[in-house]
Amino acid sequence: MNTTPDRFAYLTNVADTTAAIANGIAWQPGDNVVLVQGEYPSFVLPWTRLAQHGVESRFARSQGIETDLDAIEDVIDDRTRAVIISHVDFNSGYRNDLAAIGTLAHAHGALFVVDASQSLGAIPVDVTAWGIDALVCVGYKWLMASHGIAVLYVSERAQEQIVPTAPGRYSVRSGWPFPDYDLDWAGSAIRYQGGALNWIGVCALAESLTLQDEIGGDVIAQRVIELTDLLIDKLDALPVEITSSRVPEHRSSYLTFTLGSIERDDALVDSGKAANVLFGRRGGGVRVGTHFWNDESDLDRLVALIEQAAR
Repeated sequence: MNTTPDRFAYLTNVADTTAAIANGIAWQPGDNVVLVQGEYPSFVLPWTRLAQHGVESRFARSQGIETDLDAIEDVIDDRTRAVIISHVDFNSGYRNDLAAIGTLAHAHGALFVVDASQSLGAIPVDVTAWGIDALVCVGYKWLMASHGIAVLYVSERAQEQIVPTAPGRYSVRSGWPFPDYDLDWAGSAIRYQGGALNWIGVCALAESLTLQDEIGGDVIAQRVIELTDLLIDKLDALPVEITSSRVPEHRSSYLTFTLGSIERDDALVDSGKAANVLFGRRGGGVRVGTHFWNDESDLDRLVALIEQAAR
């Protein structure tokens, strides 16, 4: 991620990591935040709740599955305090150009906040090069940990603007074992962590990160690309419509397609469950995700299910 370990804190899910950011900013009536239509609810609601403090949530409209940079620019202004977006859309698998969006956010003095739950662990993330001020990510997806553990990244720049709102003994320099109860915030992002963690989740995350580090992030990303390329080739030979982007820089570890109707897509997902081939329904139809442990035989099992469903 091109940063240092002291920039991370560990919480439980996207909602509380996002709330740690949203609730920690000193808002003024008339401020606004910019989001994109179709984001995951847990990444949106902590921001829309700020309406009670006079903060407006502005939503940039997407062009189909694509995020329109011009649409973001149309709603951003000098009262925008944060621009909020996912690295990869959870519905379509569309990968956003974070470098361009981060540049736009900073041009207006806004914080750039990213949800990397659908990418981190499968696709490289560079918080420094892309100008990301704060990032949230659950542990149970491509990081291969468990529910109940999530990652919060906060840059040094953003740390000066985001005050801990649920502090505990880890949050302050003198929190333990000789507390003096002063709000003398820890110098690192651990200030957002508060109290005791889900240690089982922490251990699961540590083991999975060790494995991924041994394999190498670039190797994993290349394997994901290879599998997605292969899946596209196989789907192109079937009576389905691919609804994900085919543009290389906007693709991810997710691919979505449809058999032409909600009923047929639902039936395919049900047949997959029965055959222990797991994938899900999303806005673009059927969403399939691949990681480094998959191989061509897994894709062939999916193809066989689609062939059977298409008869």
